[in-house]
Amino acid sequence: MWKNEKATTEQLHQATGVPIDTIEQFLKQERLRIRSFVNLTYRCERCGRGIREARICLHCAHEFKQAFQPEKRAEPAAAAGIGFRSRM
Repeated sequence: MWKNEKATTEQLHQATGVPIDTIEQFLKQERLRIRSFVNLTYRCERCGRGIREARICLHCAHEFKQAFQPEKRAEPAAAAGIGFRSRM
């Protein structure tokens, strides 16, 4: 591993026999320094994409943000003053 800093998580698994889940756990716990190895990733907890930080990928984070953002609704016509007649 130290000889090949560009090894992927799969290549590390094949070379060492260490299960991928264990490698990913070590990466999350920072027991392996991910910054030293440019191709080591662990899976997004939602979709499984390879990521290098956080628990979910940017795509899933964006979807969560969109799902929980209140929708902007059009103002009802009555509230805008349309349809009322003035008294004379």
